[in-house]
Amino acid sequence: ALGQSTVPNIHHLPQLDSAYVFCRNKTKHEQWTKEWSKVKGVFTGIDLICDRLKQDTQQCDHDSVSISVTTSGHLGNLDPSFMYTQLLKETLIEMQYDDKAKTVLANFCRDQYHDNPREKQIIDQFEQDYDNHKPIWWYTREGFTYKMLNRALRTQEVETIIQMGFFLRDVHQHIEKIHSETEYQDTLKVYRGQCMSSADLNKILQSKGALLAFNNFLSTTNKRDVSLGFACGALHNPDSVGVLFEMTVNPQKSSTPFASVAHESAFQAVEEILFSMHSVFRIGEIQAIQHRIQAIQHRIWRVELTLTTDDDPELKQLTDHFPKETQGNTARHRL
Repeated sequence: ALGQSTVPNIHHLPQLDSAYVFCRNKTKHEQWTKEWSKVKGVFTGIDLICDRLKQDTQQCDHDSVSISVTTSGHLGNLDPSFMYTQLLKETLIEMQYDDKAKTVLANFCRDQYHDNPREKQIIDQFEQDYDNHKPIWWYTREGFTYKMLNRALRTQEVETIIQMGFFLRDVHQHIEKIHSETEYQDTLKVYRGQCMSSADLNKILQSKGALLAFNNFLSTTNKRDVSLGFACGALHNPDSVGVLFEMTVNPQKSSTPFASVAHESAFQAVEEILFSMHSVFRIGEIQAIQHRIQAIQHRIWRVELTLTTDDDPELKQLTDHFPKETQGNTARHRL
């Protein structure tokens, strides 16, 4: 069989995340695929394989969050994306956008999805009905807004980020508005589970006590089990590890905007706490989560994070340098 002869030759490649077998004899092919962890399933129907691809694509989108770690308060040792993303955020929020920005973005997105009728339909709805829904609703809706914005922030595609600038600003300001209208009495604990490469985990392991920034908008939940489920997605890929971030947030000491968006989201059944882009945390304890199955020991890790306070001396030392890099320029010129 083609799959049985091909998978052993490509399974070791780090570029390969998942493989799917489409066949007529499911029982036969399920036997040999047990040996290959990247084979996500054996399917005899096109609808079934499409459903699984959709699920795995959503997991991939969830995991594709850019993280910057800095181990020093000196700019010379700073991850460039740490400063770049912060400056980008400040600049885009400061910029003034005219009424044409929405149409310009819609046309830009149509070019990106010129061969995708479904996405083009969503883009048309976005252009026509944007003001009928709140920004977070558009951000959480399945479609181009979430995928394009987070991919651009992850890969630092400047042109796409600029085109989506007004939408990025609107989502940020919507989070800020909900945050300012919410009374927080106690320290919160939220969770995020995701898969990442062993190299990215090692960078975190070597950086206890350092600052860690999520360069995208950050989706979290107060449900630990839900987040652990996302982290366990790593068990299907030998090149990945799962990480459960446990985040402590003190709203009394930090003005970093975040908001419970369950009532604003396009998926209201999801209890999501959304942080604005470039939220910065301090790395605490890191340890492997023990599991009854010996084969997956050291495949799932727990990382404690604490949201930085407004008076964090190391963060202040870093951010005090930022304006000097672009002093005297307009927001558009800085971009």
